[in-house]
Amino acid sequence: MSDDTFDEDSYLIEHADVLESVIQGHLASGRDHYERYGRLEKRSLRHHPRLGPGISPIDRARAMKEAIQLSEAIPGWCRGAEAKELFSQAYALADDPIIVEIGSFLGSSSVLLGNARRARGSGKIHCVDPFDCSGDSFSKPIYEKLAGNGLRQQFDRNIEEACLSDWVEVHQGAAELVAEYWRDPIDLLFLDGDQSPIGARVAYDAWSRFLKPNGVIAIHNSDPRIYAEDHDGHRRIVVGEIHSPAFGEIRLAATTTFAKKMA
Repeated sequence: MSDDTFDEDSYLIEHADVLESVIQGHLASGRDHYERYGRLEKRSLRHHPRLGPGISPIDRARAMKEAIQLSEAIPGWCRGAEAKELFSQAYALADDPIIVEIGSFLGSSSVLLGNARRARGSGKIHCVDPFDCSGDSFSKPIYEKLAGNGLRQQFDRNIEEACLSDWVEVHQGAAELVAEYWRDPIDLLFLDGDQSPIGARVAYDAWSRFLKPNGVIAIHNSDPRIYAEDHDGHRRIVVGEIHSPAFGEIRLAATTTFAKKMA
C-alpha cells in the first residue's frame, strides 16, 4: 500500500507499540510515527474495518490489546494477524449483532469476540460446541491432551474470568444439531469446529444459510498449504464456496479466510 492509503485507526490497530506510545503521549498520533519512523521501517499499512462516527480508534485499539492479552492466556490457535482481524470484524458490526462461533474449545477466540462486543456495548456471542473433544482425526488427540474430560468446565471458567458471562451464550451440541432449532439471522459466522471434509461441509451447510446479506464469514485454517490427512475441510469449503458472486471482499489473514456475503 502507498502513503495515500494511510489510515490512522488501522495503523494503531496494526502496531501495538505505536498505540502504546500514543497513549503515553510520546507520539502525537499514528501518522506522526509513520512520518518519522514507520515509512523508513516499511511498517504495514494494512487496513482494518472502518468504524462508525464517534468511535475512537484509540478506544478500539486499547480494547483489542486487552482482548488479545486475555485470549493468548488461553490455549488456542487464533493468534497474530487473524486474531486482530477477527476482533476488528466483530468490533465493526452495528448495534446488537448476532455472532456465532462454531467450535469454541477453551474459549480463546470466544474471548476475542466477546471483548469486541463488550467494548461496543451490545451484541451476543453464541458459542456452539459439543465440548467432548470430538473432531477430525488430526485435532482430536490434541484436544484430549489439552483439555481432558473437563472441557466445558474450563471454557466456562475462562469466560467467567474474562468477565464475559453476560456476553456469551453456550449451545452445547454438534453444529448440525444446534442448527436445527436456530432461527436468527447472523451478522458474523466464525467456523472453527470439526475440520474433516465431512464435518466442515456439514457445519457450513447447516449455518451459512443464516448469514445475513453483508454478513461476514470467517473460516479458520483455510489458507493454501499442505494439510494433514482429514484436516483440510475448511480449505475445501473456501475453494468450493467462498467466491463471487456469492461472496465478496475475500481476504486472508494468516490462516483465516474472511469474506462478506453479497445480497
